[in-house]
Amino acid sequence: MEIYSFSNVGYTVSFLPVLIGYYLLRQDKPHLRRPFRLPEFMKYVALALAAIYFVFWLFGGLWYSKIGNVQIYYWLGWATLLAYLPLWWYRVYVEDKRAPTIEGKRKTA
Repeated sequence: MEIYSFSNVGYTVSFLPVLIGYYLLRQDKPHLRRPFRLPEFMKYVALALAAIYFVFWLFGGLWYSKIGNVQIYYWLGWATLLAYLPLWWYRVYVEDKRAPTIEGKRKTA
C-alpha cells in the first residue's frame, strides 16, 4: 500500500497533460496531418477523461491512503511531484535564455 500511495500521485497526473494536449491539438490545429485520426467528438471525450482522472487523482489517492493508514506516502508523492517545479523553472528561465534563438534566420546547407 505504501508504494501504491507514493507512486499513484505521479502516475495518475501523467495522464492529464496527454489528454489535455490531445484536446488542445485537435482544437488549435485540426487539419494537421496525422498517421491516425480519431473522430472529432473524441477530443471532448479526452477532456472529460482528464476531468475524471483529475478527481480520482486529487481525492481518490488521499482516500485510499487513509484506508491503508499510509497518508505520509501520499504526501511524499506530492512532495516528489512538486520537487520537479524548481528544475523546470531553472530550465525555462535560465537555460533556455542561454540558447541562441534561430527565429528569422534561415539555415543554409
